[in-house]
Amino acid sequence: MNNISPFKKAGSLFRFAVVLSAILFYGGRAFAQPSDEPLQQFWRTDGSVQAVLVTNGVTYLGGAFTYVGPDSGSAGVIDLTTAQARRGFPKIDGTVFAATPDGFGGWFIGGSFTNVGNLVRTNLAHINADNSVDPLWIAHLNGVCQTMILAGGQLYIGGGFTRVGALTRNRIAAVNSVTAAVASWNPNAGNVVNTLILDASATTLYVGGNFTTIGSSNRTRIAALNLATGFATSWDPVANSLVTSIAIVGNTVYAGGNFTTIGTQPRNRIAALDATAANGLASAWNPNILGGGVSNLVVSGSVAYVAGSFTTVAGISRNGLAAIDVVTALPTVWNPNPNTTNVNTILLTGGALYAGGSFTSISGTPRRFVAALDPTTGAALPWAPAISELDQGIPSVVYSLSASNNQILVGGTFVSIGGSLRNNIAAVNNANGEATAWDANSSGTVSALAFATNAIYAGGSFTNIGGQLRNSLAALSETNGAALGWNPDVRGRAGVAVLALAVSSNLLYVGGINTTNVGGSTRTNLFAVNLGTGNPTAWNPATFRTATVGSVNALAIDRDTILAGGDFVSVGGQARTNLAAIGANGTVESWSPNPNNIVYAVAVSSNTVYAGGTFTTIGTVLRNRIAAVDRTTGLGILTWNPDASGTTPRVNTLAIEGPVVYVGGQFNIIGGTFRTNGAAILLSNGQAAAWQPRFGAMVRSLVVAEAGVFAGGDFLSVAGKPHSYFAVFTAGPEIILESLAVTAGHFGFQVRSGQGTQVVIQRTAGLETPNWIPISTNTVTGSPIVFSDPEFLSPDRRFYRAVLIP
Repeated sequence: MNNISPFKKAGSLFRFAVVLSAILFYGGRAFAQPSDEPLQQFWRTDGSVQAVLVTNGVTYLGGAFTYVGPDSGSAGVIDLTTAQARRGFPKIDGTVFAATPDGFGGWFIGGSFTNVGNLVRTNLAHINADNSVDPLWIAHLNGVCQTMILAGGQLYIGGGFTRVGALTRNRIAAVNSVTAAVASWNPNAGNVVNTLILDASATTLYVGGNFTTIGSSNRTRIAALNLATGFATSWDPVANSLVTSIAIVGNTVYAGGNFTTIGTQPRNRIAALDATAANGLASAWNPNILGGGVSNLVVSGSVAYVAGSFTTVAGISRNGLAAIDVVTALPTVWNPNPNTTNVNTILLTGGALYAGGSFTSISGTPRRFVAALDPTTGAALPWAPAISELDQGIPSVVYSLSASNNQILVGGTFVSIGGSLRNNIAAVNNANGEATAWDANSSGTVSALAFATNAIYAGGSFTNIGGQLRNSLAALSETNGAALGWNPDVRGRAGVAVLALAVSSNLLYVGGINTTNVGGSTRTNLFAVNLGTGNPTAWNPATFRTATVGSVNALAIDRDTILAGGDFVSVGGQARTNLAAIGANGTVESWSPNPNNIVYAVAVSSNTVYAGGTFTTIGTVLRNRIAAVDRTTGLGILTWNPDASGTTPRVNTLAIEGPVVYVGGQFNIIGGTFRTNGAAILLSNGQAAAWQPRFGAMVRSLVVAEAGVFAGGDFLSVAGKPHSYFAVFTAGPEIILESLAVTAGHFGFQVRSGQGTQVVIQRTAGLETPNWIPISTNTVTGSPIVFSDPEFLSPDRRFYRAVLIP
């Protein structure tokens, strides 16, 4: 797997391609202990992943989600033509409230954050055109940055801070755009500054906020400052509440906020002020905005576009977004009507009005938190980047929009931008971790996936998938996700769903819950479907717990036998509790381990069946949620007892690879040690191996394939860090990208080792005809390996890889 990370030092750009390689041979098969921390390049979902399928270099995900995208942080740069996100933009770990272009293809950003990319940057940062965080531009703020404007080589900033670097600057300051030196300019605002704007002559800076003193004068929430001196001019409109946005047209200053009086006149949330009068007298123009405040305004020609949390303008309904005639003060017919009243920012550029907030629909069209609108009609334009918090319980919000060179920087509270909308099923390219164009768009949860005959088979609780009506089971094109003609038409009682799939020869074995009919034939929870025709076969070992309840949750193939686990007490008319073996002819074997509670996972290796669930006895022995059972006798194997425990513990998934079985579920202790919801258990003795991913919540699916472990579930964190619903762990050494550093002119990093004896760090000058030179050999100890290249940095490109030696 490849990770390419840009690293900039002292004005010269170096690119280091980090190539991970690891093979440890075990019993004739490649095996290595996976990393404890997941790979970051793989995109994630915004809801539970219940099924994972890896085939032909692609990972298919099924579950209950609406989006798959990168963990990109709270800002991203989007192309205004294609709506595609710029790859490699540094991750920001907090909220972005303000941004402005630097004039050279990069950006200044401000907000409430502590890290940008791999560098500490507190609330203010400079990002270069090549996506690198400027290593020399450092101007830490001790409070939030709400607004910024670049003029004359100075970056003017406002917010809630009281220090910039080592200097006291109360809520407003100027920082050199090249050196980050704090200017002597010091208006010293008495409270928060929310907005800054320059007049046409670039000599006066208008300021809005919640202050009552600024520029060495008493000024109440709005002021004009001499840009050269920082002193307040005589202009003094006095707003009785917060001012959040200002626009200037000629001698008219438009102000928006939460005020009800300004410029000596009663004005609700918006006013037009005389820039030449000392008292900033409000004109007769009075849109009378009610129901909430104004967050942002833009004046263009005869129209003032206004965003906020209001509900009426001049007595006419407008939901957080309006266009107001600058002569009549009445709203025009322009009415995008977002589905929330929280529109935080608007930007007019390139013939479109861009809006950002917390909406998910605007102008009757689905748009997630940011949209492009026709400034004349209000219709939503096709431009539609996707944004997500990667957690359905936490809403995303856009606070900032800034445009430059046909790109727009979008900032807010989200953690992912530039992903893809995918309903309950998605495909991710294993080479780069990104979603492919494959889009099956399921109407309900997808709980099971399988591959056969160049098709992806999906089971769940849907009624429409791949653009066609399909009940709970479908075959999808491997090319584009479209539903194929194959249609078993699974029906049943309320809550019918397919939960498990297994392929053997030309048959698809299917387990589910509340199924009663397949293709017009009676089938109860367990059946087989012909892969060619889609018709149910004669194989029909119906499973029941009672007349109306029962399920088959897991299937495994053991030569010509199908192993079924679930919640049942009879199979094919025979008494079998929760685990059974059924021959290809439909005959139920006498094999009967008889677990005393639900089975969710089944795997088989040699003559041993491994089962996971909520049981506490199986095969006549006490076993908590996980057990090994002799395939011949049905008795529990006494020497293997991982003993999973915790609060409401259960084992959901098992995947055997080499000498271990990977286990996922909900537990705190397994294999004799602390392991949270995921572990690797040695097949030899039932003890936990060293792998310790620490999933923050339940794991529902684990797959070992293509030199990695792929996990899906309900978790929002892995290894103590935010990481939602889907994670991939490399089975080799892992270079820790966060550790990239230059010390005393030498480039270095740390490596987490896999399971082996040594890790060799190698270097080459190019990848076209690489000549890998060993430069460091390290003994595997279980702790990160610290590497520093003995050669000094130079402008030459260098590529590194870590190779695990068995």
